[in-house]
Amino acid sequence: MVGCSAVVKRLPAHLQTVHGFSPKSSKYKALLSKALPQPKRPYSVQMIEKRAAAIKRIETEPPMPDIPVVDTVRNDEDEEMDLEDFEQTETSTTCDVILIEDDVDSSKSPDPEVLVTLANWLQSPDGGKKDEKTAKQHVSQIKNILSLIDAERRVMSLFDCSLLNDKFVKYAEQKYVPQTIKSYFMSLRHFYSYVLAEKPVIDATTELVTQMIEKVKRWSSSYKRSSQKRKWEKMEEDRVELVTPEKIQQFERSQTGRDAVILLGKLSGAHSIEITQSHYTLLRDFFFSCKFRSTMQTGQECCQT
Repeated sequence: MVGCSAVVKRLPAHLQTVHGFSPKSSKYKALLSKALPQPKRPYSVQMIEKRAAAIKRIETEPPMPDIPVVDTVRNDEDEEMDLEDFEQTETSTTCDVILIEDDVDSSKSPDPEVLVTLANWLQSPDGGKKDEKTAKQHVSQIKNILSLIDAERRVMSLFDCSLLNDKFVKYAEQKYVPQTIKSYFMSLRHFYSYVLAEKPVIDATTELVTQMIEKVKRWSSSYKRSSQKRKWEKMEEDRVELVTPEKIQQFERSQTGRDAVILLGKLSGAHSIEITQSHYTLLRDFFFSCKFRSTMQTGQECCQT
């Protein structure tokens, strides 16, 4: 505008108050149309500035006192579900979760009575109502640990921290991936919880059992970062192993696909079937294969979910 050299952020207010234009006048509208709008910065730039401001604010604030992290029951349940899902997806050739190692001879002596009743307790409400396969797996892993640390398979050896650390932990770090080690620690925690709740004939005080639960929790937490690394490695392996239409068709015609169809038939309508982790994984893979088959074109490849 001739004679005005002002730089303002709100041009409408400036035109009305300083120059006396009416908002309804054509001159007012023409001047607004000639004004150059301020370009909007990219979203990425705004986010960078927002993070920088947040970091600066944190640096200027006084440090907060350290608050100890308390493991909750919910966290334990989430961790166990992650481990069970891992055990379903990880192949037995890369990580022996269920099978006892060949160099561990567990047939020299009969199973202790406390381990026989442990499987039934795990399937009860007190033990979390594990399915039969999961309960047997936890018991099998306890037997494996006991055979490794004590040739005579004395149950009290499971309460010896030095024995567990020197024999089992060092052995497991050489044989297993971190997630499998966490699975064994989870089995130990279930065993200690059983002893604490049912109080079988074992010469272990409540204080000792509680100490063992807390110690095994800390051991398990120490493998968190390495287990996450293994999780990403597994995802990368799955990405490399592409699923093609031919592989999906082969899966649908396999015995596994037929088992999924049979299970769906049993679940239709009224039923009393308990859905286990293996059932869930079977149906999940079957539905994914059907979805991929119906959506992707012939010859197109997609990453395994």
